[in-house]
Amino acid sequence: MTRSYPIVGVLAQEEDIIGKKVYFFHGTYKRIFVNAYKKRHTGGIFSIVEYTSRTSKYDIVYLATQEPILAFRTNGTDMFYGTTFAKVEALKPLAANIQQMVYSGLEENADGNDKAHSNHSNHALMRAVRGKMKLPKCHRLEEFPEGTMLLMVAIKQVEFRKRKHYVMEFENLPNIYLSNYWLEEEITNSNVDLNYKIKILIDALRCTPNKHKEVRVFIK
Repeated sequence: MTRSYPIVGVLAQEEDIIGKKVYFFHGTYKRIFVNAYKKRHTGGIFSIVEYTSRTSKYDIVYLATQEPILAFRTNGTDMFYGTTFAKVEALKPLAANIQQMVYSGLEENADGNDKAHSNHSNHALMRAVRGKMKLPKCHRLEEFPEGTMLLMVAIKQVEFRKRKHYVMEFENLPNIYLSNYWLEEEITNSNVDLNYKIKILIDALRCTPNKHKEVRVFIK
């Protein structure tokens, strides 16, 4: 599981086939395990191993058993954030200590009580930024007047001048925009899931720690 972009992948083995591969969960199944991950410091049932690559930090989440803990089937493929993956269906818990977690998560979604349900449907998936862009030529958020509400439909993390930034596209707008200090702070502090479209509100100009005047941005 990545920390900035929550991604849930499980190591699985197909019946009667030697070898294992990773399958990715999305929607309801993903949220069940993200919620369990958030409870890792409050008596959760999973253990965590931290892993750091050259570009990202990951948490490997595992249950202390050598027996399979889940069963599911796949039904064709689907597209997520520009990537094709196997569509996972019919998730069934095998380990007794995760049955309540899985079934309560499924019931919550079926009852329509999940606040994020509408945001996690297929039409709400964030996509990758299309085409090539030169960061100095990207448009700025300061072009929008205070009070503007925007729906971000595409995003890509980039490195520019030894800092992490984001290039973005907004609904019904043709240009590509570059994040500013305040949006980057908002993304970091809010732990927003960038796999899904998000609304942002453009606020008044405010000085950054480097004394640059940039518009404040809030995730709604």
